[in-house]
Amino acid sequence: MKILIVNETYPFTSTVSSFRIKAFREYFIKKDIKVKIATSYKGNEKLEDYLVPIPAEYIRSTLSTVRNIFKIKNILKKDIKDSDFIIISTPHFNLALLIFIIKNKSKVILDLRDLPDLYLAQKKKIYKGFKYLLHWTMYKITELYVLLLAKKVRLVTTVGETSRQCFLSKYKFLKPPLTLNIHNGFEINDLEIIKRIEKAKNESIDKICIVGSLYSFRYSKYLEKLNDYLSKTKDVVCHFGKVEKMFADFFNRDNIKYESMKLLPRKELLVEMSKYKMFVLITSDNIIWEPTTTVFDYVLFNKPILFIGNKNNEAHKILVNNKAKIIYPEDIIENVSGNDSSSVFNNNINMDYSRERNVEILYNYLINNY
Repeated sequence: MKILIVNETYPFTSTVSSFRIKAFREYFIKKDIKVKIATSYKGNEKLEDYLVPIPAEYIRSTLSTVRNIFKIKNILKKDIKDSDFIIISTPHFNLALLIFIIKNKSKVILDLRDLPDLYLAQKKKIYKGFKYLLHWTMYKITELYVLLLAKKVRLVTTVGETSRQCFLSKYKFLKPPLTLNIHNGFEINDLEIIKRIEKAKNESIDKICIVGSLYSFRYSKYLEKLNDYLSKTKDVVCHFGKVEKMFADFFNRDNIKYESMKLLPRKELLVEMSKYKMFVLITSDNIIWEPTTTVFDYVLFNKPILFIGNKNNEAHKILVNNKAKIIYPEDIIENVSGNDSSSVFNNNINMDYSRERNVEILYNYLINNY
C-alpha cells in the first residue's frame, strides 16, 4: 500500500499538527506501508527522500493556493497517481482545495484537525464591527466549501468525538459523509518516561503549572473563577508555553503571581511537570469540541487538575474518562498538594486515548478498504 499525506507542518515544525502526522507516518511504516509526505517548503530545509516539497508561498493562503493550484497539481501529479490513499490533513482549509485536482476522490481522506468555527472564535476576540463582519463572511464561505468538499471524499477524520458530532450537525438537509474519530492522544513512550521519573523521586515545587499555548479563543468568563481562586490561595502560576495578549493582560493583574518559563524539550518538560503540586487546564467556553492537546499531557500524571471552562466540552470528557483528579475553581482548596500521593503516574490512564491506538483505528479502516 502507498499513502500520500499532504500537510503544512511536518516535519519542519514542532507543533501539535506535526506530531499527529509524525505518528501517522511512523505507524504506517511499521506496517510496511510506503508513505510520502507533501509539505510546505521554504527552500532551506533538508529534504529526505520521503518528502514532496510544495513551495511555502503556494499554500500560504487560500488566494495563493487558488493562484498556484495547477503548479501544485504538477508537483503532486505522480504521487497522486501512484498512491492508494491520499490524506489531506488541515486546519489551514486552503489545503482542502487540493481535492479539486485529485481525479479519483475515493482515494481521499480529509483529516480535519480543526473545524472552521475555531477561525471565527479567534477573530471574535480581536475584531469588532465591520472588520468582524468581514471575518464572519469569510468563515461562512470557508465552512460551506469545507462541508461541500467533505462530501466528495471517501472519509473525514476528526480529533475527538465531540468534534465529529459538531461536524456532522452541520449537515442539516444533506446526507453527511462517512466520519471517523482519531484522537491526537498521548504517546505510550511518555508513559514509560513518567514511570522512570517516578523512580527518580525528584524534588517538589509548591507552585501550580500551566502547559501549552494560551490563545485568545480560550479566553472566557470562566477565567474570573481562576482569578478568584488565585486571589484566595496566593498560588504562583508557572507557565510553559506561548501567551497571547489577552492572557498576558490577565496574568499581569496585581493579585496574580505569574512566572513565564522557558520552553523545554519533551522529556525535560515531563520531568518538570512531575514536580508541581497541581496543573491548570484552561479551555474555551463555546468551542466545546476543541480538546486542547495539553489535556493528554495532564492525564498522564496522578495530580490535581484545576479545570477552567465548559464542563460539557471534549477536554472535560477526556479528564473524566481517565479518572483524573479534577478540581473546580468554586471548590477552593487551600494548599493543594499533588505530591502526597505515592504515585506520580496515573494508574487509571485509559489506553483508548493513546496516539498509537488511535492511528491503529485509521490503519484498520485503510486495510479493510484497500
